[in-house]
Amino acid sequence: MMSTSQALTELTDAVDRRTAVATFDRNLVVTAGAGTGKTTLLIDRLVHLLLRNPEPLMITEIAALTFTNKAADELKLRLRERLQAFLDIKLDREPATAAEEELKGDVEALIAVYQLSKDELDRRIHDALRNIERSDIGTIHSFAANLLRLYPLEAGVDPQFREDDGAVFDRLFDDHWDRWLDQELALPSPNAEDWRKILPRCRLDHIKALGKSIAAENVDLRQSADGNKSIPAALRAWLDRLDSKATILIDRHPEDRVNEKLIQAARGAISEFKKSGRLNPATEECVLLSEKTINRNIQGWSPEDATEAQELVRAAKGLVKIDDELTATLWRLLVPYAQDFRERFIREGHISFDGLLVRARNLVRDQASVRAALKRRYRTILIDEFQDTDPIQYEILLYLAEQPGQSATDWRKVNVVPGKIFVVGDPKQSIYAFRRADIEAYLEVVEKI
Repeated sequence: MMSTSQALTELTDAVDRRTAVATFDRNLVVTAGAGTGKTTLLIDRLVHLLLRNPEPLMITEIAALTFTNKAADELKLRLRERLQAFLDIKLDREPATAAEEELKGDVEALIAVYQLSKDELDRRIHDALRNIERSDIGTIHSFAANLLRLYPLEAGVDPQFREDDGAVFDRLFDDHWDRWLDQELALPSPNAEDWRKILPRCRLDHIKALGKSIAAENVDLRQSADGNKSIPAALRAWLDRLDSKATILIDRHPEDRVNEKLIQAARGAISEFKKSGRLNPATEECVLLSEKTINRNIQGWSPEDATEAQELVRAAKGLVKIDDELTATLWRLLVPYAQDFRERFIREGHISFDGLLVRARNLVRDQASVRAALKRRYRTILIDEFQDTDPIQYEILLYLAEQPGQSATDWRKVNVVPGKIFVVGDPKQSIYAFRRADIEAYLEVVEKI
């Protein structure tokens, strides 16, 4: 575990803001809600890193990351505007406006704190502006892509890979799935007996949805359902997605009509299956699911919500028919397909957004020389909206913040350089909670920092 001090700073006054902006000997976690000036705080921090004495940073030595393209573009634009405004200030000229007077005061304060001349301040700002487009101020996904392009051979990717937002994945998956399924269901198939057991109990569209889920690169296919009663990670990931969809629908429709009762029952069934790996068809929830159907014409329900509700109810009904043996059989059939599809997808020069993160994590975790070079390259890491970070992203960032000369292969054992990490987050506002953002993991990493 790391030995550096932890600072949880509530942004309630100017003293706390100054601490957050100009403290460099500790790792800082700033807890701040919406509307509290988080972007301004990050820009202030970046300015101080560029202009501080001693050890000013080059803008290309900083990784400043957030989780939407819009937020990243705003951060870069506002930093550029701030630096240009400082450059334009003339200390020997009276300010023409109140805004200019405030900017002049900020420049004079920086000069006084860091013992700079205006010429030296201007030189550092010129250098930052000249290289801002080469900097890693962007999203976590763009940062991961940059790491892979720096070390494509070590990462096992095509140097000219194309990032896929899911459209290519879906199209290729449908094409490959149809051909694979035709072969699997043919009479000479070596898996014909397994399919005869599965098809009476599982719908093909549910099997396809599960296959697509485990074909994603963030699922560990090395786990096996054989020899134990635990649910494989891939199946659990699919169930988690169903659970999240149910939660969103319940929040959106708080009434107590048949549709809402069915979604509640579906979520209950999914939760119980995650715990025990099976369902009792005699429970009240399972009986309701077997007897009732989603009403597409009920007031307040959009066609999209009704369709999603129908899919959830069908999936929950399907879980009633599944037991440990069936789970193991599905896993045995689908994992080879998922492995083959992943290889084809990469071979054709595509990487999904999840694939960017997984391969960047594997690169910095498993390639010691690459990690050492990247730790030297990035002297500080700033992360906005930290609550939207998931465990794979934590790993990338913590490996790069590790002490020099160390090379832990478990992120929980990483010793972090004091002052290298600065994060801003609010666990109450996880906009990606419906995907894979993990608030418990967030709190664990905050504790470590």
